[in-house]
Amino acid sequence: MLGNGFSVSAASSSAAAAFQDSAFTNDYSILFTGAATNATHLLVDQDASFEPTDDTEAWSWSFWMKSTRSSPGSHGDHEFVMDCATGDHPDGFRLYFPSSSTNVRLYFNSLDYDGSTDFVNKLYAYDYSSATGAADLRDGNWHHFAFMFKEGEPAKIWNDGSAVTLSSSAGNIPDGALNNFELDEDNDGNYDLHIGSNAANGKGYKGYLDELSVWRGELTNDIVTAIYNSGVPIALDSDSGNYTLADELVGWWRMEENTGTTVADSSSNSNTATLTNSPTFAAEVPS
Repeated sequence: MLGNGFSVSAASSSAAAAFQDSAFTNDYSILFTGAATNATHLLVDQDASFEPTDDTEAWSWSFWMKSTRSSPGSHGDHEFVMDCATGDHPDGFRLYFPSSSTNVRLYFNSLDYDGSTDFVNKLYAYDYSSATGAADLRDGNWHHFAFMFKEGEPAKIWNDGSAVTLSSSAGNIPDGALNNFELDEDNDGNYDLHIGSNAANGKGYKGYLDELSVWRGELTNDIVTAIYNSGVPIALDSDSGNYTLADELVGWWRMEENTGTTVADSSSNSNTATLTNSPTFAAEVPS
């Protein structure tokens, strides 16, 4: 049983890998130092091309991570894997390790989604310390993590190809929450996507991150199992086997440059990420 109303389903991650183009390679990731202030991170400027556009869409995310911080107490503060929200009532979401536990916490907010009421700081937390069969994300190994927001349903989370099931008490994403969702409605830069820190460039994530992707489409257990591919990343810009979301891919930061200060978006939207405070490329990848 998971904390905050979560439990792990018995979804299998042992399905055979779908055929992939032999030209696809994955050689590099990004290493973040985990500083408490002026944290190393990737910055993706807010752009409507990777936001949800209507209330019939799902908004889905996937990435690979390998934490190099062995215990939650060693940081002294929250440790942000990604953040695109600021203030008390922003549009955006946050994914982070709390300072004093082995949880991963996922917040989703949408301001004034029905014109009168805020959907404020809805907490989704995956408690690895008590989850039967779930991996500890701070065990020094690579893990795949995926999550999805869809109106009328709870947020959905997967780790290493297995689904996490929320209890009914966790609540659904309200109708209209995605329809009016904007990461930076006044274009002032405050709600840009920060990968590896919070929006104030602090509380940094310590470890590697690879193959960050976002879709305006719905993840399923079969699709996530195909993406996980028994621990080996796959190409996401073409459908193969049970992976059928290529047409919905709106952001894909592969971390393959191994030089320079930017990371290309390999989706059709070309939203380039900027390396900030000198995170480094590393020849360390899931395989």
